[in-house]
Amino acid sequence: ALALALALALALALALALALALAMERWFDGTSCALRSCAGAIGEDDAAVVVATDERKRKRLPASTRIAWAANDRQVLHLRCWRDACKGLRGAEKAMVEAAKETLERYDAAGEVRDKARAVAARVRGRTTVAFTGAGISAAAGIPTYRGTSGIDTKSDLNHEEEADDEGTDYSALRPTKAHKALAEICSYVVTQNCDDLHAKAGTPRDALTELHGNVFVEACEQCDAAFARDYAVDAYSTDCHQEPWYVKCKDCGWGHYTGRRCDACGKGKLRDTIINFGDALPYGGLRRAVDRFRGADVCLCLGSSLTVSPANLLPRLVDDLIVVNLQDTDLDSNATIRVFAEADAFLVALQETLAALGEPDPKPKDAEVIVVDDDGDDDNEVIVVEDEKSEARGSSRRRRERAMVLSELEDCVAYSRGVDEERKREATDFEDPLPRKKATKRRRKR
Repeated sequence: ALALALALALALALALALALALAMERWFDGTSCALRSCAGAIGEDDAAVVVATDERKRKRLPASTRIAWAANDRQVLHLRCWRDACKGLRGAEKAMVEAAKETLERYDAAGEVRDKARAVAARVRGRTTVAFTGAGISAAAGIPTYRGTSGIDTKSDLNHEEEADDEGTDYSALRPTKAHKALAEICSYVVTQNCDDLHAKAGTPRDALTELHGNVFVEACEQCDAAFARDYAVDAYSTDCHQEPWYVKCKDCGWGHYTGRRCDACGKGKLRDTIINFGDALPYGGLRRAVDRFRGADVCLCLGSSLTVSPANLLPRLVDDLIVVNLQDTDLDSNATIRVFAEADAFLVALQETLAALGEPDPKPKDAEVIVVDDDGDDDNEVIVVEDEKSEARGSSRRRRERAMVLSELEDCVAYSRGVDEERKREATDFEDPLPRKKATKRRRKR
């Protein structure tokens, strides 16, 4: 029995090591550095950068350049080589480099990612952890991103001949990535800007998930708020189906939201897609839950998001311990306790392996001192700080002021979303019986 247990433990350890090795492998490992004076191979132990080519500027380059710029493509360089290449440039190649910096993706070396995973594991273990995710976490599932060196908008802006798009993405065929599955195990609550349903498919309970921009598979009743998850993308029958009898142009975003079906729960309400387009208010219920859960969290993992879209990017600022994992710079890098430059899959597999090796956390110290800080005697503004000799004091006056301002702004957003939701219910209008789904007009699905 002991021998069998040891064999199983060894097999599990080998499987975890193999999974980590595969996850840590970067798409460019083994390729040559694009700096002409280097041209050495880039391996897993090298920090690296990837930058995209601006086609208009490439055609103006002289015959001799420091970097080998590929047409309609991207370049990979050692991080140290990129820094050297940027020094003392003039003329056309300087302009090329400045344009490339806007697309720059940075990759930490594999060893550095593992070290950071161990540091994050020490913070996450035994503490309330939440996650905030963006498009980058779903790139490995097959959904093109908009930013980055191979993003849809990037290729368009840089005049690449072959542009990526998401027209052909079959959302129903997508499967969760390693990152989605890891977050379902590690985090007590997840907020995502994605509408691909992959967090739910990975095992995150719907009551522990806020999809800020909606879900392509979910439609909801505008009267009783009952939600219905379908096995097809409901927004294909709403957003720009102008010829359908149920189409009503949304005064906020200019698109349509009605799907042509009525609610099976209350029997009278019209069903709407849950997609949030530019101009739409964020979902009231989901935003309210997200604010409450992030307020009570100890650690927030931000993955695959540039954290530029407001007010969504305010949520992570409610949490003191902020871990940012993204290839490009984000708006909250200065707020991060630990900053990781890696793909979400690689980092979270390393984090999972570390947490598995650490095992269950020890109980919290019984002699921790609880201090209630209340500057003005108002119970609503009190901040509870748990201090011991190993922990830093939380709730400094600067941090309290910042958190209070962020919370106030989010509460205003929640109130606005609630008002929009109530107004929508008051203004609900009837529509004719829906046409068969097969006659509905397909449209470009926006995320």
